[in-house]
Amino acid sequence: FCGEGSVNIIVPKTKAEEALGVTLPNRRQEEWKWTDLRRMMDTAYATGAQPQADAAAASRLLKAAPFASVAHSRIVLVNGVYDPKLSKADGITVKASAAGFPVQDDIITIGSNLKPQGVSLRFEGSRDTPVEIIHVATKGEARAIATQHTIEVAAGGSATLVETFVGEGDYLTVSSIAITLGDGARLDRVKAECE
Repeated sequence: FCGEGSVNIIVPKTKAEEALGVTLPNRRQEEWKWTDLRRMMDTAYATGAQPQADAAAASRLLKAAPFASVAHSRIVLVNGVYDPKLSKADGITVKASAAGFPVQDDIITIGSNLKPQGVSLRFEGSRDTPVEIIHVATKGEARAIATQHTIEVAAGGSATLVETFVGEGDYLTVSSIAITLGDGARLDRVKAECE
């Protein structure tokens, strides 16, 4: 139901809403009046198991990523799953996680419904070089991928985080990050989508 005042209008669910089991934000909601996800997303994205990662495609996409030569530390997720073999943690505490965020937000709710995976990173001290979290999606049937990451920078620490999305095929990515900064800590974050 979409309603304003005492008027209720029944709006049929889109293919994406049926597949994802959610009601997508739309222009009738003030904070979404300029971005109507219901119109943009009309594919019945599969949820659940992700396709087998194509190692050659993942390697090719990683090499072509815009920050491939800059990030000395790289945390790689292929089709939404942390891949420690392709990652270079370089002194960062990394844990795979299946996070759940308690925040009430339309996009976080969609991601939480998709049983997200992600990583938990903790930074101690100051890092001179950027750390990249790169999301790689390899070809497969139309599907939804969700990640939820937690980032912590200890008191007095500083870091630069680059979050990159690369992929091919038909997929929907819902990614969220919860950031905790200690006293006097700083985190610079850059996000690049090359999809």
